[in-house]
Amino acid sequence: MTFSAWYSLRKFVYNNLHNDDYETKFSHFLNYVLILLILGNAAAVLLESVNDIYLSYQVYFDFFENFSIIVFSVEYVLRLWSIAEKDPFYSSWRNRLNWVKSGGAIIDLLAILPAYLNFFVDFDLR
Repeated sequence: MTFSAWYSLRKFVYNNLHNDDYETKFSHFLNYVLILLILGNAAAVLLESVNDIYLSYQVYFDFFENFSIIVFSVEYVLRLWSIAEKDPFYSSWRNRLNWVKSGGAIIDLLAILPAYLNFFVDFDLR
């Protein structure tokens, strides 16, 4: 019973994050939220480049950045977990390895990796 529930959840996540043929209101909403979050981050980086604006709203910029890091990290992990549903003829790990080597996964990783590097080495990538 538990295995079936995890399988169903993984299939649901796969369909909403990876499957382009699966179109529901929820999958469209999820895509729009992610696009808006990306655009919001681009706007925040532009606004942070103006020192007066950044200093006035630093708390909000920092909160938005941390929130975005969490959302994009969860999205990356969910994509990695659910891609096992892509091709039933390959093992779960082979599907995951193939996805990790794809262009979209590399771009996603490069987008969130600097935030984690900043925890260990203090530098500003702006």
